[in-house]
Amino acid sequence: MCNAKRDGETSHLLIYALPVLFYTCCTPSVFPRCIKQLCIHIRSPTACLFVRDSNMQALRAKSASARPQPVPFVGVQVHPVCQCQKFNRQMQTVTCSAAAGPGPAGRVSTAAAVVAEAPTAAPTSTTVKMSRVEMWNGNKRLQVQVLPLAQDTLAIRSLDHDRDRFDIEFGLEKGTTYNAYLIFGEKHTALIDASHEKFGNLFIATLKDELAAAGRSIDYILVSHTEPDHSFLVPAVLDLYPEAKVVASKVALNFLKGLTNRTFKEQAVKGGDKLDLGGGHILEFVMAPNLHWPDTMFSYDHATGVMYTCDAFGLHYCTEEPFDTDVQAILPHYRFYYDCLMKPNAKSVTTALRKVKDLPYNTLANGHGPILRFNVEQLVEDYRKWSMAVEKGTTQVAVLYTSDYGYSDRLSQTLAKGITKTGVKTEMVDVLSVDPQELVAIMAASKGLVLMAPPSGNTEAQKTMAGLLSAIKPKTKVRVVNSSDSGVQGRMCWPAGHNVLRRDAL
Repeated sequence: MCNAKRDGETSHLLIYALPVLFYTCCTPSVFPRCIKQLCIHIRSPTACLFVRDSNMQALRAKSASARPQPVPFVGVQVHPVCQCQKFNRQMQTVTCSAAAGPGPAGRVSTAAAVVAEAPTAAPTSTTVKMSRVEMWNGNKRLQVQVLPLAQDTLAIRSLDHDRDRFDIEFGLEKGTTYNAYLIFGEKHTALIDASHEKFGNLFIATLKDELAAAGRSIDYILVSHTEPDHSFLVPAVLDLYPEAKVVASKVALNFLKGLTNRTFKEQAVKGGDKLDLGGGHILEFVMAPNLHWPDTMFSYDHATGVMYTCDAFGLHYCTEEPFDTDVQAILPHYRFYYDCLMKPNAKSVTTALRKVKDLPYNTLANGHGPILRFNVEQLVEDYRKWSMAVEKGTTQVAVLYTSDYGYSDRLSQTLAKGITKTGVKTEMVDVLSVDPQELVAIMAASKGLVLMAPPSGNTEAQKTMAGLLSAIKPKTKVRVVNSSDSGVQGRMCWPAGHNVLRRDAL
């Protein structure tokens, strides 16, 4: 093998023959190293592969005394943008003729390298496409990138090259991206998330082009959460495809109606629910509240092993490389993103990780930055390790707010980030979406409370906040922070025995 020619024909033979050879001949301890050497050896523009962890684990588990029948080797796929490629800046394309493998879809379905047929209208493009550059506010470059992500799946990444600040938490060094995804099932097509308002022209044009090329419409729009940087263009998509059904958590659907001020076809889902797109693409939903909004959900595709996580496992890092090929370069940005958004919700992080521990995901299709494919185990473990360290704290402060994008939710995140810097655990809670019994338990376990005073026009939030008074333990330290106007705070009453720190004490 070491002397094999590195041309396209030999590389294709290696891709499909050697995994079977390794499985037959290698011991469990040698198999991973053989695969690693194969990946290093095949470095041509026409062949590059990765092996799903789940399949490697299954193969390593074989017994030396009794070999099982060959398992389906569905994890052998070809990396569509391998590092060995040269980016053609003049043509603005990256071409990899082996990106989809032989056949219409290129998925290897068994160890004998049987190629599965793709749905007739599924995309077969093997080119990573870059849109023209559009300027925003005179000097900010915007661009859209489209690439094959997995079987019947495209990633549409909106590249915000020069964004230097993200809301009030982040000073950005490398810009950011807003990632959306298209899944072409045998029966139905689903769009997972949309993009930022500023990409109204580029994103919509790209989406229309890809759907037209596939001869498809949109049947489902999955809203992972309703922050406008992911959901603002949902109404524009609905204008084009009015029959599409919006699929989201119940909380997200309520938020989306408030943000868009319109009605639409909808389907509320809860944890464990599934949506069958056909062709094996069964999407399973996992509720992951407070990562970092109360309406967040993950979607796992059983056909491809891709888990769509929106803001979780993201980072603000914008380059034309769509994957985590240089983990050392992205790690500082990954950690900074975690500290700003996820660390204040460390308990929610560990809860979400427990929910997905039995799902054999191989790719984390996040909402910002490079898609995680090559260092998934390491980067997920980082989330676990960092969150467990926060949870070891003995003192907890609860930050209670109501979601109104740009006001109390953003301020509450900033306050929670500052609290975690002191080594104190924080629990962020949207009082309008959390279960009342859970809220009472959180307040009982907290030595301090930060109450983000709701806007004066939100009477429901004001009543809820007032009703929390009876659950506050005596001598609990309470800080009231005014999120939008001064009138709300003055109308709040506090019983005797509570240490109330008002806004001027900050």
